[in-house]
Amino acid sequence: MMDLFFKNSFKQWKNDFTTPFVMVVVVIALLGIFPIFSIVLLAFSTSSSDVWSHLLDTVLWGYVYRSLILMFGVALGTLIIGGLAGWLVVHCRFPGRKIFQILLILPMAIPAYVMAFVFTDQLEYAGTVQRFLRWAFDWQTKTDYYFPDIRSLGGAVVCMTLVLYPYVYLMSCSGFRNVSANAWDSARLMGYSPMTIFWRIALPMARPSIMVGLALVMMETLNDFGTVSYFSVNTLARGVFDVWIDMDSLVGASQISLIMMLFIGILLYGEIKFRTKSKAYETQSPPMRPVSLRGKAMVLAVVFCTIISGLGFVIPAGVLVTYAVTYFEYSWNNDFITYISNSLMVAGLTAVITVGLATIMAYGVRLYAHGTNIQKWAVLASLGYGIPGTVLGVGVLVTLSRLDNGIDSVFESVWGINTGLLFTGSIMGLVYAYSVRFMTLGYGGIHSVLQQVSTTIEGSARTLGHTQNQVFWRIHLPLIRNGILVSAILVFVDAMKELSITMVLKPLNFDTLSTHVFAYASDGLLEQSALGALTIVIVGIIPVMCLWSMMRVPHQ
Repeated sequence: MMDLFFKNSFKQWKNDFTTPFVMVVVVIALLGIFPIFSIVLLAFSTSSSDVWSHLLDTVLWGYVYRSLILMFGVALGTLIIGGLAGWLVVHCRFPGRKIFQILLILPMAIPAYVMAFVFTDQLEYAGTVQRFLRWAFDWQTKTDYYFPDIRSLGGAVVCMTLVLYPYVYLMSCSGFRNVSANAWDSARLMGYSPMTIFWRIALPMARPSIMVGLALVMMETLNDFGTVSYFSVNTLARGVFDVWIDMDSLVGASQISLIMMLFIGILLYGEIKFRTKSKAYETQSPPMRPVSLRGKAMVLAVVFCTIISGLGFVIPAGVLVTYAVTYFEYSWNNDFITYISNSLMVAGLTAVITVGLATIMAYGVRLYAHGTNIQKWAVLASLGYGIPGTVLGVGVLVTLSRLDNGIDSVFESVWGINTGLLFTGSIMGLVYAYSVRFMTLGYGGIHSVLQQVSTTIEGSARTLGHTQNQVFWRIHLPLIRNGILVSAILVFVDAMKELSITMVLKPLNFDTLSTHVFAYASDGLLEQSALGALTIVIVGIIPVMCLWSMMRVPHQ
């Protein structure tokens, strides 16, 4: 990434720092990458060698091993479920197909830690499932039967698979739609069976898209903090927090964060590579016609989709609704209203700031794409979404603490005033971290919409004497208003659900819905936190439905 900058001419570098609009984008990019550089600098500081040795001798390899097992376990589960579901809804007709197209993506609205709370509540010894089994088979104690422990690495794999498979499902739908009717018909004429065609033609054509989904799944798995903490699975994400808090070593936390960034870099490279390949398989030929399933195949398809959508959304949502209604009077109090207010405030500020900066970047790229490095600066500013929340939280913490210390030393030496911590542990520090994390959501949506606006309109307005500012406010802004709104919604909802960054950076005595739910459910009080969890899920459904409307499978 960085070597691209050094290949540019001196004129481009000069334009970067002499054009005001481009300089604003450069500042935004620097604000986005400062936390990453802070982690790198702290991880290789003079006092880091002893910490590296201690981590290598004690916990580091265990963190890496369990993270890899979790990532590949979830990847395998999402590949099987998402790939098969994508094939069924794209190329098969069966009862309920249109409904399942929606139900199968709704698990994206449920945070993984909420899924973990619900499944633990239902599957633990005192839960509904085991109580039913003891009643049905007249078992008296736990020694009378075997039941797998949900609070384990395997339980984390199952819960995260049910939440994350829609990534693979959506990408496999996109890939399987590229299987042309001509290729399918030709293979059938040559005597190949449908199963052979699937393995030798359809799957290879959809593979790049599916791999993009798997890369996203593995990044989300590595980023997860709530599920692994609740299940006491010591992965890298949990290790960052534990080393920082329990060992009181911010250097050690930075070093583990550096390893996580290495994993993310590999996954990002694979995601970009396979995304490029998936475009090569796009075709303008008519898609393959769906096949009507009969008999056992039809029954199996319906049963499969029912089980997956039931476990992934219907049952968890039903449990939350039941608890939320039953314990509504207990949950709805002044503290809960405060949690909602805090979440709305932080998410709203994040959405406004992020979308505002993203609009500036997108418009700057449109105006100054030639002769400057503004496109590359915009890419750097959008790297935060690929960084795990725990890692980014530590990076922002280090950055803000150094800024506070610098301001304090200046005021102390000049005016004799001790300023203390101005940004560390503040709401603005939390909003800063959120903005860095979700900048790519804002920039990607606005940039794609702005690219669809013809330059002819802009040229005509300029020849009529309108300034560039007038062109933006009177022409561009009305045309991209819907794109800005959608981007703001995406950022707002993700900020509402974010847990790991909030756990690291939240001010004292400041809780959001996510931290409230995590704290109560971790203490075994899911019933009292169900209203908060249900609120998060309902809010999360909004962008999921927007995504489905853009990527839905045509009703054939």
